[in-house]
Amino acid sequence: MSCTNSNKPPVIQLQQVPQLPTYPDASSPGDKEAVVDQYRNDLNRALYKNIQQLNNALSPPPGVDGTNGAAGGGGGLVNMVSPLTTKGDIWGYNTNNARIPVGTDGTVLTADSTNALGVSYQTPSGGGATTIVLVASQNLAQGDCVNIFNSSGTPKVRKASATSGFEAHGFTNAAVTSGNNCTVQLSGLNVYASGLTAGRVFLHTTDGLVSNTCPSASGQMGQEVGEAYASGSWSFAWKPGVLLATSSAPGNAGSLRGQEFTASGTFVTPTNVTSLWITMIGGGGAGGGATAAGVGAGGGGAGELVQFLPVIATSGASVTVTVGAGGTGVSGADGGAGTDTSFGTVFAAKGGKGGLSVGTGGNGGGSGGGTGPLKGTPGVIGTGGALEAPTYYGGSSGGSGGGSTTNNGGAGGGSGGYAGGALGVAAGSQAGGGGGASTIFGLGGAAGGGGANGSNAAGGSYGAGGGGGGGKATPTTGGSGLAGYVLVQWIA
Repeated sequence: MSCTNSNKPPVIQLQQVPQLPTYPDASSPGDKEAVVDQYRNDLNRALYKNIQQLNNALSPPPGVDGTNGAAGGGGGLVNMVSPLTTKGDIWGYNTNNARIPVGTDGTVLTADSTNALGVSYQTPSGGGATTIVLVASQNLAQGDCVNIFNSSGTPKVRKASATSGFEAHGFTNAAVTSGNNCTVQLSGLNVYASGLTAGRVFLHTTDGLVSNTCPSASGQMGQEVGEAYASGSWSFAWKPGVLLATSSAPGNAGSLRGQEFTASGTFVTPTNVTSLWITMIGGGGAGGGATAAGVGAGGGGAGELVQFLPVIATSGASVTVTVGAGGTGVSGADGGAGTDTSFGTVFAAKGGKGGLSVGTGGNGGGSGGGTGPLKGTPGVIGTGGALEAPTYYGGSSGGSGGGSTTNNGGAGGGSGGYAGGALGVAAGSQAGGGGGASTIFGLGGAAGGGGANGSNAAGGSYGAGGGGGGGKATPTTGGSGLAGYVLVQWIA
């Protein structure tokens, strides 16, 4: 065996151990003994050669001190002396074996192409947590709690504030200057704080910061935002903030009040009220109308949902409230889409899409709306909506229609503890339609069975989709989606 000064262990080629012999049939005892002797000799010879190979490899060549194999030449396994010196060190390699020093408490070993050894210890950033990238409206420090808000139709972030009522929706992992993109972490470990003790963490009265003490002054907002594990380490978990009542009478904490809108109108902010919480949903899409016996139409999608969205208000100001209409079912055609619901210019909750006559379920409203499935054999259940931001949710999609004369449709997408609208059952060699998507308020419309029209979304099921029409040679009609809804709440 030869050795270059590459400092890499040599390749050791071991001899294969011979297989056990097979005795010939009807052989004599002498023949068996001869076979066994031959096998024993072959085995000993192979083992001896393997032992020689290992001895040569494990013995440093003359002149090599075992640390780097740079002197003396010859063969053998080099770099046998450990480079480790401290508890927690690990063995690494670049062009030579090398020590990777143990990291500080709280850091994790991470692949790092910029490091000579290919790895380094780094502070974790709450891996696996959900993040969203938005534009910063002001300078933000690393670790700041931030509020996501609507700026003329564009979502942006600013420092969360207990004094201004800007609820914390997440935190930053890096400092960002105003106007640049900011990565907001919506949950997980924040390691950029200081002065905390183990226990509950609240939004501080200093914008962007947190503490173990909940604000208590009149007019401030109390919001629990997570749990601390050490002085600078805490885990963010969103909870709604609560505005502390403003009153000159000691001990008068006020009560939660609200106003509902099931039709468009105007909201007048009550006297001395500066903070509102808005819940609203876009109109639901209508189910499609079928045009052939072998294809049931898709169910309508649900509207986008906003829950407990904090809004800074001006006492006495009027705000236009628009309640989105539900989509209308059409004979033998795609269902109409629901329209948007809005509260002034703060936010517009998108309406759900109509189901298609070719069997595809209508998409849910919003960027996180569920995608309507294609017709199937049988039809496919609608897709649930996804979380878009801490208070925004995409609507569920409608179910798809059956794709042949013997196939049932799929149920609508479920939401808020409600199953989606019931699927249409194939009948009379006619496919069933897809069910309408449900919302947190109630069920979507049931699909039409073979040859039948779809049903409208149930009363009170704000933003839910209508059921798709069942397959039929003469056109069927999809059920209509239900209009949206707005609830404005405040403390007074």
